Amino acid sequence: MTQLVDLAVSAIATATTDHIVAARKANYYIFRDIPRGKYNPQYLQDKGIAAEERDIKATVR
Repeated sequence: MTQLVDLAVSAIATATTDHIVAARKANYYIFRDIPRGKYNPQYLQDKGIAAEERDIKATVR
């Protein structure tokens, strides 16, 4: 019975998640730490810049 309830809760959580917002946050988080390309004035000068703090609190199982 508890498995059925867990399944229902999971289905509701998945259905109510705004996937566009989640994807945009994930892309922003991933792409903001990519090193600058060879046509950027900061090329090879951004090695010491630390990554930003995470702003995502949820975990995926």
